[in-house]
Amino acid sequence: SWTNFLSNPESEGNTGYYFMRSNPRTVKLLGDLLTAMDAKRELDDQSIFWTMLRQRKDPPVLFAGKCRDLEPSVEGSKNESTLRTCVLDPCLFSSGMMRGPNRFKFLFDEAKIRKQKVVTIHANWLNGGKMKEDTLHRYGYWVATSPT
Repeated sequence: SWTNFLSNPESEGNTGYYFMRSNPRTVKLLGDLLTAMDAKRELDDQSIFWTMLRQRKDPPVLFAGKCRDLEPSVEGSKNESTLRTCVLDPCLFSSGMMRGPNRFKFLFDEAKIRKQKVVTIHANWLNGGKMKEDTLHRYGYWVATSPT
């Protein structure tokens, strides 16, 4: 998770889901990331992603903690030229850390109490595609259609 990344520079959070606002800085980051992945095929994309963020100078990366603490960018300010990152709310953007048979139920119950809706679920902790499909389908988060 980003929180672990911020407190432990050796940590690598899950890169299964992230949101980016399209702008020249993020387009450059993704282009550089694809180039690095092509050049370093022995490494996984997650390791390359985190290494690149840690070493980034153009544009520089600001790790801002929680998204709700992130101040909006002001046009023409120094913040506008910096790539700013933040931790998405894990209750609304599940990053795959929801382990155990009742974790999805907990996730949805917690969001309901907060009067919010879950945005994404990353079911990487479930073994096998069928189990992931069945579980996500049961909670209304499987939107793909099965081939006939």
